[in-house]
Amino acid sequence: MKKIILFLLILGGAAACKKENMQEVNANNLQGTWEATKKIYIYYENDKEIEREEATVQPKKDVFVFAGDSLLLYRDDKRTRDRYTFTLNGGNLDVRESNYTTHFKLKWYQDTQMSIAQEETDQGSTGVKTRYIQETVFVKK
Repeated sequence: MKKIILFLLILGGAAACKKENMQEVNANNLQGTWEATKKIYIYYENDKEIEREEATVQPKKDVFVFAGDSLLLYRDDKRTRDRYTFTLNGGNLDVRESNYTTHFKLKWYQDTQMSIAQEETDQGSTGVKTRYIQETVFVKK
């Protein structure tokens, strides 16, 4: 569970691209080394965007390597101990560690650029619907 949390922390972020430019998810294109370049965090209340934060990721800060059905993570050019397995289901990337699975949305912008996003939605006792999106943009190396 702690490793999945580390994965989520590394993942946090987002990118802006028009949907009409997105390509269909291709498992073969996912294979290889992907370096995070940008992270965006978006917060909504009742479907209205309230806050957006964008950050450029330092080179070699967060690198994902997809090999077969394995996912390896590198942080600051050093491999973490984490090793995950993954599957693609349409536009979703399911990442597993032991019996725990985390679901992400996977978007292709080009053959060499994609993003992985996670979204959380809640409606508290006040009736305010909140939504938080973290998306990380990667380029293929």
